[in-house]
Amino acid sequence: MRSIGLLLTLMVMLCACTKGGTPATKTGQAGSGSNGLPPPPPPGQQGPTCESAITHSMALAIQAAPEAERDALKTKMDAAKTTMIAACHEDAWSAALLECLDKARDDASTGACYDLLTPAQQDGVKRRLDATP
Repeated sequence: MRSIGLLLTLMVMLCACTKGGTPATKTGQAGSGSNGLPPPPPPGQQGPTCESAITHSMALAIQAAPEAERDALKTKMDAAKTTMIAACHEDAWSAALLECLDKARDDASTGACYDLLTPAQQDGVKRRLDATP
């Protein structure tokens, strides 16, 4: 499971949990950010953010997909992005995990990052993705 990368693993979970190909997001339910997410980190924070690490990892997963599947995967990843960012903020993903995702240079290398999610954080991602209508 780790060899296919963290985000690809999460996308497998997403694909298994979606109905009609459209994952649910929880915008408007968390935090005070204008997009329903917790507010961004304070200015001057060092290191990658949830947004930057997840965006980078998703881009790697899309790039690694067979060309014929990239558009469909990008659509699913775009739809899941808000959910993943919310999971990162709400479940307090570690700086080490964000750094791991940010420094990955290919989809396979994101697999090592999977071990940095706690069981509760893994459950949180699955629960959010299972909440699709």
